[in-house]
Amino acid sequence: MFDLNVDKSFGIKTSRLEKDFYLNSTVMTFSEAQDYCKNFDGYESYFVPINQTDENNFSGVVYVYRNGHPFKKAGIMITTSGLGFTAMNFIENYEGQLIKLGEIYSIKPHQIYKDGADDVGGIIVQVDEIYNQHDWQNYLALLRAEDEWLQPPEE
Repeated sequence: MFDLNVDKSFGIKTSRLEKDFYLNSTVMTFSEAQDYCKNFDGYESYFVPINQTDENNFSGVVYVYRNGHPFKKAGIMITTSGLGFTAMNFIENYEGQLIKLGEIYSIKPHQIYKDGADDVGGIIVQVDEIYNQHDWQNYLALLRAEDEWLQPPEE
C-alpha cells in the first residue's frame, strides 16, 4: 500500500534542481503564483527550506516543473502546525535539503514585489508538518504498521 518508489519528492538531488533552474533564472509572477495555487496538483514541485524564522516558520524556494520541464521557481513561506524544530535540528537536518510537505491546510499566492513591468510572486503554505527523507520513511513505516495492526492479514 505504501510504496516509497511512488513518491518523487526525494527522487531528485538539490544539485540537479540548481542546475535545471540555473539558466532558467526567472521567478514566478504573481499571476503565475495564483495559477500555481489553484492547480497545485498539476505541477511537480520540490521544496527546499533555507531560513528558519521560528520553530514553525520557514522560508525557502519551490522549484516547479510543468510537463516534465523546468518551469519557474518561487520564494515560499512555510508554516507548520506541529511542535516545530529547534534551530540546531533545522540546520543539521532540513536547511538546504529537499523536504516533503505534510497535509496542506492552505496554499495562497503572495505578491513579493511589483514595480511597473517587474512582478515577483511567492507562495505561502500552511501544513501540518514537513519531512526530510529520513522522517518521511519513518512516517510511512508507522502508517504501514498502523494499517497492519488495524487490518491484520487473513489467515
